[in-house]
Amino acid sequence: MLSFPPKAAIQGVPVTRLKSLLGTIERTGDPRAAIELRSASPSRCDNAIALHVAARLNMLDPETWGLTDLGFAILGSSSTRRMMRANAAELLAWFLECVEHYNRRDERLTDIAEAWLFGSYLKGAAKVGDLDIALRQTARKDTGGRKKSDIANAAFQALFPGAAPPDWLKQRDRVFGHLLFGFRRPAKLAVHNDTATLIELAEPCALIYTREIGAIASPEPCAKHPESTARAETIRERTGLPGADELIAASIPLEPMSALWTSEMSPHWQGPTTHSFEHHVAVGHINQMRHGRASGRSHSLEFATSSTNALLPSRPLPDDLDGCFKVAILSDAGAILLERRFERRADNAVVYHFRATAIDSGPAKPSKVKLAAEAAIGELLGYCLAMIAAGDFALLQTTLGMSAQDIVACFDLPETR
Repeated sequence: MLSFPPKAAIQGVPVTRLKSLLGTIERTGDPRAAIELRSASPSRCDNAIALHVAARLNMLDPETWGLTDLGFAILGSSSTRRMMRANAAELLAWFLECVEHYNRRDERLTDIAEAWLFGSYLKGAAKVGDLDIALRQTARKDTGGRKKSDIANAAFQALFPGAAPPDWLKQRDRVFGHLLFGFRRPAKLAVHNDTATLIELAEPCALIYTREIGAIASPEPCAKHPESTARAETIRERTGLPGADELIAASIPLEPMSALWTSEMSPHWQGPTTHSFEHHVAVGHINQMRHGRASGRSHSLEFATSSTNALLPSRPLPDDLDGCFKVAILSDAGAILLERRFERRADNAVVYHFRATAIDSGPAKPSKVKLAAEAAIGELLGYCLAMIAAGDFALLQTTLGMSAQDIVACFDLPETR
């Protein structure tokens, strides 16, 4: 398991934010849900930067937006400070005492028959993020004729007086956890309540406790659990993946973000929301432009890339529109080609090239665009371009720690009437 230091960041993006967004994509398969996730960061722009970093560091497949092996590894990572081996040994000894005490408790529902150690501590690491332990439990036989449900209810009420007991499985797991660890389990103990995961991993492990013997003073490592045959296909290999230190020190190519982040990865740009940036005041004005002008007709903009251009056969466009370096922005009043790139200077400053030019996109939609409508569309386009540029500035500030003084902006925009 990957283990990051507390408050660790990759390219300026907190690991906790990356995990939230990766988890959302894993559940939904939709990057838009990740950009709209308000619990992960102050704004959608921050979420878009995190997705940009994740894609450039191969945590996400850029074509399908599915999680890669590295993405799953980061999603399952921990963020606790690593402990020295001597401290881990003390924690392991304390855990074995807890197991002995649990097996003598009258409130218990099961017996802990075996405890198996695996992971980085067993492999001899000088520092470990946590202790990986798998338990094998067996049904308790010396119940004195009492039903297990009665034992569980009595234990639950003793531990949580006055609380309404949850369903049987939740009740059993809560009672087990509190009887074994008390009211707070140490965060650095990664204890599995059964051996299923260890068997699927088919990796080196050692038997460190049995009900009959107790704690085993000098456990003998074995290549895999006795019930393991081969590594399960559902277990992703960690071989060849970068470690936490390597990820923290990683860098990404100096490239602008996809312009489509401003529309939550949709080709249709309707304007910003109140959460596009941490502080945004233009939303009401844009809604007024879209709906209060242009003879009552609502207007929006449309992004075209090489993947979406096939949907627009009436508007032939360049075939190298990747959404990042090049993207076309279409409207009832015409189309522009937006080209962006970063250039690193010898003094480490970054030159931001931002060029928008009118392009011949074939016949426009069959409608007469009045001057008022054209003015409204022009203002919408101005806000859209400003959002894209602001996002790119935020990307440089986040990933490279740059201030505005370190960025030289070269804007080349079409003339307006």
